[in-house]
Amino acid sequence: MEASDVRKTLLKVANRRRIESLAKFFQVFPGGYGYGDAFIGITYTLQKPIVATFAKLPLKEVEILLQESIHEYRSGALQIMVKRFKPKRSTEKKEIIDLYLKK
Repeated sequence: MEASDVRKTLLKVANRRRIESLAKFFQVFPGGYGYGDAFIGITYTLQKPIVATFAKLPLKEVEILLQESIHEYRSGALQIMVKRFKPKRSTEKKEIIDLYLKK
């Protein structure tokens, strides 16, 4: 499993018609809090179950997604990190925290 697999899967459900509304919601205009963000047109509700199938993506690959310019890829990386962090017996908590703080 690689970051490119996540990107390809999300691109399959991307909807160009949603890009404008997402950009407006996230205020990507100059001075807006999302300035500079780019979108492929996937809502969180649609993205969440797709990204969940990549929960075992190696953290090195998650890091690649965190560095992407596309909002949905970064959001997906964060969803994977949260899913992996939650179990009480997670042995990756320190690695996940370090990766999050590195960004």
